[in-house]
Amino acid sequence: MVRVLQAAAAGRYKTYAALSYLILAKGRRQTLEVSEAARDLSAIGIDFESIKDFLGREEDIPLARECPSSRLKASGEYLRALIEFYTSTGFEPLDIQPDHPAAMLAFVAQLIKREIEQPERRINYWRLQHRFIKTYLMDALTCLKARIPCGFTEAILEAISVDLNLLLEALTCK
Repeated sequence: MVRVLQAAAAGRYKTYAALSYLILAKGRRQTLEVSEAARDLSAIGIDFESIKDFLGREEDIPLARECPSSRLKASGEYLRALIEFYTSTGFEPLDIQPDHPAAMLAFVAQLIKREIEQPERRINYWRLQHRFIKTYLMDALTCLKARIPCGFTEAILEAISVDLNLLLEALTCK
């Protein structure tokens, strides 16, 4: 399992970056140049028609704090904890709220990029990815799917769930 995840790092990076780009493009209503991101997602079974459907919907992208599913959100500590997680790794989302799904996906993409660049620290980056996806990203994507129910949001949630399970398997096999 460890070798599979190592070999898949470049594809995982492209997937997270493409998802971040498409969600950000929808939020900013800049959906004209999405073909490269769509091509990157075709490898995981997300087709261009479901992407077009998602981009064409009127619903706004929800911020994670707007979704009442986490105990952190309920206690008012959600944003502080999220920002601390970002800060601990040197990540700072620019021109976007830290709990926007695009920022969260971009953060995981950056962790994967570091994993590729620093293979000796791969396990540490896998731990960070697993913890972040489980603690923050899955809630945000579940909320996104609830607010904008379509094939694209279902496919995102499924793909990230699979990635989360692969990370767990790799971490427990070590």
